[in-house]
Amino acid sequence: MRYLQRLALLPLAAAAACVYTSPPATRDQIALSPLGVHGDITVGANRYSGELLAITRADFVLLTSRRLFVIPFRIAGPGDFGSVDIHTYGAPWETHALQLRYASRYPQGIPGVALSAILQSKGQTTPDTVRLTP
Repeated sequence: MRYLQRLALLPLAAAAACVYTSPPATRDQIALSPLGVHGDITVGANRYSGELLAITRADFVLLTSRRLFVIPFRIAGPGDFGSVDIHTYGAPWETHALQLRYASRYPQGIPGVALSAILQSKGQTTPDTVRLTP
C-alpha cells in the first residue's frame, strides 16, 4: 500500500522539480536596471540592435549606439529579445507586446523631455523611421 502511495506522488514531485519562474528580483539584472531590454530586429537586409525604449500599438522604439529608430511592425522581420525569451516576427502577440512594454525603459510611453534629451544626445531632431528598401 505504501508503495502505491509513493508511486502516486511521483508525477507531482517531478512536476514540482521542473517549475522555474525567474531569478529573485534582488538578482535579476532587468529588474535592477533602469534600462529597457536589449533587442535585435531585422528589417530587410538590415539588423537593428539596441535598447527597447518603448513599444506602441504599431511600432518598436529602439535606441541603438548611434541613432533612435522607430520600426513599424508591418515591416519588422525577426525580432529577438533573448533576455526575456521573446521572439517576434512583425507585430508581437498581444501577451508578448505587453511583456515587452513592461520590459522597456518607458512602459507608459517616452516623456517629451526624455525624448528631447535622447534625440539631442544622438544629434537628431526626430527619430528615424525605418523603411523597407527594395
